[in-house]
Amino acid sequence: MATLAGKRLHEIVGEGSPEIAPRALLVKDAELLIGAMSGAKINKYGIVLGLDYGMKALGDAIKSPTLKEYAPLIARGISFAGSLIALLMLRGKWSRMFAFGAIFENVEAGIDTVVDAISKAVGSPK
Repeated sequence: MATLAGKRLHEIVGEGSPEIAPRALLVKDAELLIGAMSGAKINKYGIVLGLDYGMKALGDAIKSPTLKEYAPLIARGISFAGSLIALLMLRGKWSRMFAFGAIFENVEAGIDTVVDAISKAVGSPK
């Protein structure tokens, strides 16, 4: 460690202490976090939003109120399936982390949808 505090910490606890995370581990954890967060944001504000508006426009064009009503769920399903296929097929580190982040974001939205449906069914406010 280059800082004075880092040098002092190494003096106190020793070089091989478990209290000090190795630099390689910190870099790996940061890459995982950045990849997953980027994948979730790309999925949420790029893919799902585009598919949602596309499905609603298609519902308007073919005059299908059902397609317009369920457009967000259909968009999430398409995005989840694409992300799952990407996770299984791609071999690059970053592409797999992006796909994992997208899957995580879709699962989170799915849980929110189920909670909303259950709260509406039992009549309790959210």
